[in-house]
Parts: sequence; C-alpha cells; structure tokens
Amino acid sequence: VSELPSKMLFVRKYFILHGEKNPRTIYKVNNRQPVLHGNFLGTDYLFYAFSDDGVRVFVNNNSVIDNWANATNRVLYGTRGLNQGQNQIRVEYFESTGDARIAVGWQQVVKNAWIGEYYTNGSLGEPPLYIQQDNSINFTSWGTGSPGGLPSDNFSIRWFRNYDFGNAALYRFTVTVDDGVRLRVGSGTIIDQWNSA
Repeated sequence: VSELPSKMLFVRKYFILHGEKNPRTIYKVNNRQPVLHGNFLGTDYLFYAFSDDGVRVFVNNNSVIDNWANATNRVLYGTRGLNQGQNQIRVEYFESTGDARIAVGWQQVVKNAWIGEYYTNGSLGEPPLYIQQDNSINFTSWGTGSPGGLPSDNFSIRWFRNYDFGNAALYRFTVTVDDGVRLRVGSGTIIDQWNSA
C-alpha cells in the first residue's frame, strides 16, 4: 500500500479530507460529524487541521487534535501511530461568527524533518496552499521560480521543528536568504529581517 502526499484544499463553508489514495471527499460543515475510514500503513502519521473556528480530530476514538475554541486562521498538528489497514478518522467542527473554514489532512511522519506551511502570499496569511515535510531548508535552485504550486513572487513559507541542542551552550545561527526571513528559537527571535533583500 502506498500513499500520495497529503495537501489541504479549502472551500468556504466546506471542508476537504484529503490524505489517502482515494479522491478527496467533501463534507458539508453544518450539523455533521464526518467519519472516514482510511487505509493506512502501520507507521506514525502527522495530522493537521486548519479551522475557523473550533476543531477536534480523533483517530480510532483517540484525540489527536483538540482546539474547541473560537480562533481564526491557524494550523494545528498532532501525531499518532496507526495500525496497518483501516483506521477510523472522526472530525468535529463548530463555527461561531464570521468566516467558516475547516480542512484536515495527514501524511506519514518523516523523522527529524521540518514541517513546512506553503502560502500563496507574502505574509503567511490565510490558509496554506499545502503542507509538506522537508529534510532540510536548503533551496538554492529556485532562482526566479518558486516551490511547486506557488507564484514566482509574493509567496511565503513557515518551517518549524523540535531540536535537542543537548547541553546549554552559545550557538551561532546563520541564514542566507532572498528576500525576507525571521528565525525564532523557543519564544525568542534570533533574526528578524522581514523585508525585501
């Protein structure tokens, strides 16, 4: 059994579950608790949900994502080891006021990879076009182009990961970039050059 990479696609007032080989399935938001039985490999999976407002995601009745609160335009993550074969995915969602958006996706965990959120604007705003795991941040071949699916100008990407630095020490961080970049470690901002360069 193999899987296609999972991408999140967004439609107002609807959400799309997309993460297995089958064509994407669209469910109406209102008054539904959609349940999908997905065919998975026996390995760890990264689940993600973009919602406005609250969302819960369960796999085999185990909570993976739980943010049952008013919120706007944020991506939530959770990981879960799954058995090979059929596993039940349940999504619960509520809309309070304003825009209504919900999308859920998943993909196999890539060990020690960066999680990248790829946006079709320069401000990390609105939902990402897709999410993918990158082994490193070393993209020197884009030139005047861009990552797949993004415009050649005015796009942005947010990467993050957990890293064990071991013993306390002084570290030097270096970034080579065209154009803007921010680098945060924990709650601190190490580099802040969010401008054209």
